[in-house]
Amino acid sequence: MELGRILVADDDLSVRECIRFVLEKEGATVFEATNGTELYESLRGEGRFDVVVADVLMPPPTGLRVLALMRKAGVMVPFVLTTGLDDPDLRRSAAELGNAEMLAKPFLPRDLVGVVRRLLGREEPSGAADEPGAG
Repeated sequence: MELGRILVADDDLSVRECIRFVLEKEGATVFEATNGTELYESLRGEGRFDVVVADVLMPPPTGLRVLALMRKAGVMVPFVLTTGLDDPDLRRSAAELGNAEMLAKPFLPRDLVGVVRRLLGREEPSGAADEPGAG
């Protein structure tokens, strides 16, 4: 089942490449942003995305800040926020903004695909991607 158009934003090239590999294997068309400014500009531009996968801590604005700006503008594209931080306040902030989930780094490919499918309202099929961890 195709995952659609996904925008991946992370300042770490190796993380972006790994996420791209996993999502493309699942049939997604992946677009990339290397920092918060590119993420914001991509979302404000003409491109329409089915899901955004964004690092919380990248060069400003952060992934969480871009999520907040999008919600303020009425853009409800689902967000997967990736982070190495285990911060309950961060999780609460993302949840309050709506249509967003946190994914702790490092994560397994099947966890990423599962979160994306859940946000799209699709069941994860059995035998999901099992490559070594991303992020």
